[in-house]
Amino acid sequence: MRLAFRAQALGPLRNVDWTIPEGVSIIVGPNRVGKSTLMRLPEFVRLVLSEGPSAAIKTVFESAASLRNLAAEASEVSSVGIGFDIADWDLELLVQNGAVLEYPGEQLRVDGQLQLQRESGTLKGKSLHTAVTLGPRPIPAICLERVRRFLPPPTKMPRIDDRGAAEEAFRARASALAPFDPIGVLYGTLIAAAIEHCRCYRTGHYQVAHILKYGSPHSPDLTLHRSGENVFPLLRSWRDRSETKERFDFVLATLREAFPDVDKVGFEQAGQTVTMTIGDRRWGGNRLPISRESTGFITALLQLCAVASGAAGGLVTIDGLESSLHPHALRVMIAAFRRWSADHGLRLVLATRSETVIGQMLDQPAQIYVLGSTTAASPRPLPDLIAADELTRLSPADLLERLTTILPAEPQTAS
Repeated sequence: MRLAFRAQALGPLRNVDWTIPEGVSIIVGPNRVGKSTLMRLPEFVRLVLSEGPSAAIKTVFESAASLRNLAAEASEVSSVGIGFDIADWDLELLVQNGAVLEYPGEQLRVDGQLQLQRESGTLKGKSLHTAVTLGPRPIPAICLERVRRFLPPPTKMPRIDDRGAAEEAFRARASALAPFDPIGVLYGTLIAAAIEHCRCYRTGHYQVAHILKYGSPHSPDLTLHRSGENVFPLLRSWRDRSETKERFDFVLATLREAFPDVDKVGFEQAGQTVTMTIGDRRWGGNRLPISRESTGFITALLQLCAVASGAAGGLVTIDGLESSLHPHALRVMIAAFRRWSADHGLRLVLATRSETVIGQMLDQPAQIYVLGSTTAASPRPLPDLIAADELTRLSPADLLERLTTILPAEPQTAS
């Protein structure tokens, strides 16, 4: 199943068409080439869909003034897009008077054929060759809303692994979905679902010191927040629910392998605050509060919860995995990530400059992607840059140095 993200003249990214492979892959490259922005691109697209372009720009780029690539030609239009299976959705991001244009131009294509289109700056649109009036939300969100409204339970979304049956089911509902073309609604809804399953984390955004000292506020959520602040009630919920117990077991088993003296864990709640206790074999079975633990331990816990939060068939990106972690813990976690991703059909992308992480992935060089200067069109698979016989002779440290000479960094906006 194809999953691709596109960006044109967006922040430090000049022209990206990034097809994300299944399983675990890594992004490497020099500093200041846009790796962090690339890793947040799925989050940006998800926020555009759920909260609108202005909110997405504020969260990811802080302001519209930082949105546009400074090296882009005046004629280049900033845009983002996603490709899922045979469908593609692209959205323009025009900045006027310091703000993004309301109701950006959009296109939804299926098999290369235009299905739904919005005229820039208006609610006017087209469904195939029929003029339609679109709502204020982006096209995939509009498609999802119509499906939920006109195809209520017990009707269910057909599985797209049988494309003919899925399209036929939607054609049978053509009158309910009019004036939109039912095929456009089907694939627009699938794109919306794919975007909703994208989760992005940055190690530097975890509130590690606060979590260690004060614990977590009570939360019913079943996925990790970007800040990591809900980690303890999240783990407790995973442990206590049969449908999520596997996630808790994955986190705990990997922690015990990465930190061999860890025994049992427990949870304590005072008012609306939840915290965690750790039993260590070195302490004779006594449990100590999480506040006594190391930064590396809580960081590993957060990274594992980030991966376990990914939906089956979804995408998780992590920027700065190696922060505060010992090489042994990194090797254990990468091996666990690969097993979990394979078992759950999860795409996991890690941005890294760690020799340990790169060394763990050298047995799959096609899963290593390199991002270079501002003029690089997209992340490039490592075998496209270095021949297989040369790769076998390079250590991870030598490989990082080699990539720096192949793809030098160029001045650009901060990532």
